[in-house]
Amino acid sequence: MRIGIVTFYHADNYGAVLQAYALQEYLRQAGHLVKIIRYNFDYQPPAGLPRRFRRWVAERSGRSLLATYLKWQHFRKRSRFRSFREQCLNLSAPYENIDELAGSPPDCEVYVCGSDQVWNPDYVSRPNVRRACFLDFGGPSVTRIAYSASFGRDALYQSYREQNAPLLRRFFKISVREASAVPLVHQLTGQEAVCLPDPALLLERAAYEKLAVAYPASTRDYVFFYGLSGIPVPEIIGLQRRLRQAGRRQILSPFPLCLPWSDFARSVYPEPRQWLYLIGHAAAVVTNSFHGTLFSI
Repeated sequence: MRIGIVTFYHADNYGAVLQAYALQEYLRQAGHLVKIIRYNFDYQPPAGLPRRFRRWVAERSGRSLLATYLKWQHFRKRSRFRSFREQCLNLSAPYENIDELAGSPPDCEVYVCGSDQVWNPDYVSRPNVRRACFLDFGGPSVTRIAYSASFGRDALYQSYREQNAPLLRRFFKISVREASAVPLVHQLTGQEAVCLPDPALLLERAAYEKLAVAYPASTRDYVFFYGLSGIPVPEIIGLQRRLRQAGRRQILSPFPLCLPWSDFARSVYPEPRQWLYLIGHAAAVVTNSFHGTLFSI
């Protein structure tokens, strides 16, 4: 069966690209022909003069040495994620916007959306993103399925319901990641959704061990710190102090802003396969991330 997947594969986020890879591989191993639809979720209509002027000002601000360093590291990180997507994800032809996708959709019998927060109102507010994530393309004979999709919240505002309920009613089957989303789907469609785990859990541990690639700068005794936004710096400093007292001096992290300024030199920028290796070989992992926790278990 020919299957096309709509998911946030484009984000430079380890959990996002690995859950996309896991769903792809699970379906491929089941004997299906699978493609991840290469959709430009970041598309914006051509900018007018005021927007271009604001962009020009922003690009020329913050030319300090620190700003230059961070931009270079951001470029390095993006290049590593691009490498993973090109080598490990089976991507379709590119689609720049919803008009292109709806006008000439991939030749598939089934479209799948999910997992991750593909229905989060904060992420799908723009029509270009919303219509793609609710599979508003393809003919009437196409089967639409949601796998472990997430709204990212327990309640939805009225305009969101009115816009997206008709699109959800076209789905053949719907599964969601959180139990709290089951009643939301029923309210929108009358359909009984089921709660299924994140697709990263579809593959066995051995599959990720085979996928992992050694990171050249890693040591034998290190703590891997994978923190998303929201961790106060004082807590990080306190954690580092306790780790040093325990005899573990090396702390590696792929996000420099999660560490105090003096620890930038210990930042690492692994591509997703190396990120798996660093987690798998760490003496300990400190994380506030769902996928960081999942791959540490």
